[in-house]
Amino acid sequence: MGLDGVWRQVAALMNVMRIFCHAPKVCDGCPERGTFETMRVVHSFAGLVTLGVVISACYDDPTLQLVKVPRDAGAHEAGTPIVGGCGGAGCGGSDGGADSGDAGRRTPTPVPDPNYPTTHAPIPLLRYAHGNVLDAPKVVTVTFDNDTSRDFLEGFGDSITGTAWWDAVSAGYCDDRAKCVGHGAGAGHVRTASPGSSLADIAGNYAESAVKQYIAQQIQSGTFPVPDANTIYMLYTPDSLQVTLDGKRQCVDFGAFHNSMTLTAPGGTAPVTFTYAIMPRCSNADRMVTFTASHELVEAATDPIFDDVAKVQPGWTSTKDAWDFLSGGEVADRCFDFDRKGRDVYHQGPYTVTRSFSNLAASQSHDPCVPAPSPDKLPYFNVAPEYRDMLLLKVGEPVQVSLVAFTDAPLPAFNVDVLEQSGQLGMVDVLSLSLDRTTAQNGQELTLTITLNSSPGAGYAPFQITSTLGPFEHHWQFIVQPK
Repeated sequence: MGLDGVWRQVAALMNVMRIFCHAPKVCDGCPERGTFETMRVVHSFAGLVTLGVVISACYDDPTLQLVKVPRDAGAHEAGTPIVGGCGGAGCGGSDGGADSGDAGRRTPTPVPDPNYPTTHAPIPLLRYAHGNVLDAPKVVTVTFDNDTSRDFLEGFGDSITGTAWWDAVSAGYCDDRAKCVGHGAGAGHVRTASPGSSLADIAGNYAESAVKQYIAQQIQSGTFPVPDANTIYMLYTPDSLQVTLDGKRQCVDFGAFHNSMTLTAPGGTAPVTFTYAIMPRCSNADRMVTFTASHELVEAATDPIFDDVAKVQPGWTSTKDAWDFLSGGEVADRCFDFDRKGRDVYHQGPYTVTRSFSNLAASQSHDPCVPAPSPDKLPYFNVAPEYRDMLLLKVGEPVQVSLVAFTDAPLPAFNVDVLEQSGQLGMVDVLSLSLDRTTAQNGQELTLTITLNSSPGAGYAPFQITSTLGPFEHHWQFIVQPK
């Protein structure tokens, strides 16, 4: 079957939540009691436990275009399609994969290219699915039961959407009505008693959701301020309140999520659709709570609505490519650090926050996870496929795939390695992977030899190219499917 078939097959096998244990350096006690994170989902596919992601088929032409992006360019060159941006040929990557005849399209470069970055396949971008974004987020902070961190969390909600961090993670995310994610502000504090010992939520706008019923009751009673389309209720639930989502348990199967609902507020004449996020207290460390909240906040602003009643399309989501297969389909998911080394952590004043994927940075061949840790000191570096990163291979037949190293400014040689990731998904490794060189500089070509030793049980096998220089590390994701 084709790659579309694999995505449909995997989606049919998995339920609706993407789940992973997020344990950066600031994590206390992971994995037993670390911070888990899960995104709001429309469709789903395989993951560490289960992965969910907004999947949208968007490839009119399966050819992955090579682009040359000047270091200081504000966008791709005129006429060059941005892969994953749904602007033309090559949208969303590839559905057909590559065989042995697809590689080797570049003239080998034995010495570094003096032009930065060298010509390379573009970093796959998130695509816009014609839904809403929040142009002026209104953050309502809700705490319960004499929360000792409430002052800290209220300060976070009041200020974080006006910071330099917010400028970096929100830049360039606009809708088709010329409305862009912009600065927000605090829209009130709610200090209230816990609603009980348990609340159940369901993805989408379903009447049987106890979480939605609770929020509706608080709005109708005047406890919560009346929402508009920019409102985000940020609920920091206590340990005594167990929240479930589609049957999944907090701090075991997920750590936080954002969702949406629609209602007619008191004094209103028409229904309004708004967003909320649930942050269970999976860690007692304030820094972990704001890290999780920042993840949900930026995703709620760029992809706020999943609503069966309002029939609203997603905002900025997955391009259905190899980069989203493990990490998920929203902006902060793309920068999740599976190795738990804290590479997705950033500090904005007193608050620990997440780094998040930037289409603007990626389209200029800069570090796509912003804010970058030290772009003034260390350029971005990575290794890209010459043709495509979703590959169709015959079992038992070695195939050589050409790769090219690129950096966005002069940089010494960096280390390159390759690792299969099937084991991270609880599957058996089925790939033999080897590189002809383990260091590279801008413009130098590498050859990856891949053998699919047996058909993968899930119908696919993921692997990644890892580029490292000192403590800095970057990845390029690949997916192999048997022919």
